[in-house]
Amino acid sequence: MDDGRATVLDIGCGDRKAAGALGLDRVPLEGVDVVHDLEVFPYPFGGDRFELVRARHVLEHVRDLVALMNELHRVTRPGGRLDLIVPYFTYLGAYRDPTHCRFFTWGSLDYFVRGRQPCVYTDRVFEYVERRLRFGRNWRGRLGEFIFRRDPSRYERHWARALPARELWCSLRVVK
Repeated sequence: MDDGRATVLDIGCGDRKAAGALGLDRVPLEGVDVVHDLEVFPYPFGGDRFELVRARHVLEHVRDLVALMNELHRVTRPGGRLDLIVPYFTYLGAYRDPTHCRFFTWGSLDYFVRGRQPCVYTDRVFEYVERRLRFGRNWRGRLGEFIFRRDPSRYERHWARALPARELWCSLRVVK
């Protein structure tokens, strides 16, 4: 139940909710505080409610990404953050789950970030705080990370399939 005190919202938390967070998920698992379908908007919270929203391996399951990003913008305070982790498009695990609706590239979230892509889908704006790819720890992962750090665009165009990253990690600041 939302007691109004938590400043962190963990959406799609399942049974791995972050300590001290309010857990929101559509499945009533242990640790889920608010049971709500993540694709039904608005969420049962007032605007500007949370300082931090965590979404770990959730965005790839939601059909309407624009509506989801708009809702996360609404419930997050000005200057608050969204911490997101999604599978990278070349990672085999991204294709394994039949409930995945989309795949993410280095620039997939640019459409929501001020100054990146002209966004015609929404007027809600974010800024990148941090963005990185997570690679495996074997030699292929280390080589992929080396190439990526030198030139992300070249890595994605020429090397991403041969030396795949596992996840895209993003921290976005809410601009209101």
